[in-house]
Amino acid sequence: MRVGRNCGWWLITLVAGCCAPSGGTVVRHPPPTAPTIRGELPQVLTTPAPPVLDDVDSGPSPLTAGQLPPVSAYRLLTATECQKRAAAATATANYWDALNRQARSGDLAAGWRYYAALEARNQASAEALVLYYQLAAWEAQRPLFRQALEVVETLQQRAEAARQEKVPYPVDPEDVALQRLQLLQSLDEADSAIRLLNVELKRRLGWPAEPITEHLWPVGDFAVSPETLTPPVAATLAEQDRPELRGWRWARDRLNAQTLPQWHQEVLGLPGGDAEGQTLAERRWSGITDRLLHPWTRSRAYRMAEESQRQATRWRQQIETILVQRSREVADEARSAAILLVQQTHKVAAARERLRRWDSRLREALRKREARQPNAELYELQVRWQRLLAEAELINAVAAWHQARVRLRAALGWYAYDHLMAEDSSASPPRSGPEAVPPAEGNAKAGHPAADKPSS
Repeated sequence: MRVGRNCGWWLITLVAGCCAPSGGTVVRHPPPTAPTIRGELPQVLTTPAPPVLDDVDSGPSPLTAGQLPPVSAYRLLTATECQKRAAAATATANYWDALNRQARSGDLAAGWRYYAALEARNQASAEALVLYYQLAAWEAQRPLFRQALEVVETLQQRAEAARQEKVPYPVDPEDVALQRLQLLQSLDEADSAIRLLNVELKRRLGWPAEPITEHLWPVGDFAVSPETLTPPVAATLAEQDRPELRGWRWARDRLNAQTLPQWHQEVLGLPGGDAEGQTLAERRWSGITDRLLHPWTRSRAYRMAEESQRQATRWRQQIETILVQRSREVADEARSAAILLVQQTHKVAAARERLRRWDSRLREALRKREARQPNAELYELQVRWQRLLAEAELINAVAAWHQARVRLRAALGWYAYDHLMAEDSSASPPRSGPEAVPPAEGNAKAGHPAADKPSS
């Protein structure tokens, strides 16, 4: 009994020693990639001091600005053409579509790549359109800044002449000089923004960067519609139509023990061990061992199938967790975009009203000048100057409205479906499953600007 008991402990020690890692180290789980955050953020009961971002104490910059070459030519660009080119120039989406040309219909990986490509094109189109409307705003405001600068320079000349002649003048030359400097800064900012936006937009459209003196020129209808989607409706449509969420649902519904190797290899890029990836020699050797060790291989295959099923279940649970979180984030993104679009609509209406009032005052100033009332010419110049600034504010408000509309359609995911063509097999959705169709046509016919197709 003593010998048998000692042999048993010796066997357990030998097995434990063989299974233990070399060097006597203990195997532990990998550490977390981010530490746990404890405690609260500091709280103050009074308004804190603003951050200091000025550079008053530093001396002048040692760099001198070089003269940029003038613009030599323009390429006319509509919003629809901008959206199409940005979608077509999305490199990652083109790569996934190329892979899907060789895939089977209804494949887990093929469906995942399809919806990932749609999401990439949706984001690329929205980002390009935001730049497009920013460029349109700067191009529309720049001539207004120049006209305002001419008016201010006229006021400055007359104020300086009155000061030299020691004649009372209602305008202080120093105040007008400050306004002139501000307008010069606005013009310089417009020129720089236009050049930078052209560089960025050309890249997103797949257009050559050179010659750098050739600029894009936005053309088309920039009308504003007062209609929009309510936040609850926008959230519901986003959860239904967003390609990213459709892709997660596609993976969740089709992930099982049979599709798990495809999920590992083609989606996650992990090494797999499916029979399709084995060489001929490996398959022959596997067949010989299966015949020689039939009872053991059958039990091993059963255990492997159970393990694959457990892994598939765990992956589906993780995908469901991601889907719940992303659904909330996408819905909130759509809600925020719908609220922002309503706010921008109100800002456009207010800017239009201010411009209308300045137009009325300008007509009044012209009548006073025709009647040769005292200081009527000075009053006209001041009103004309403010009227130009009000028009620039309206242009900014209209451009911001269009950008808010782009943000709403991107949150809904609808830019992804604007360019699907039935004759292109690479653009056709997977043929199986309820998710394999674009959003319902009723969404596009609801009379809302966010649902118009194609976008403009």
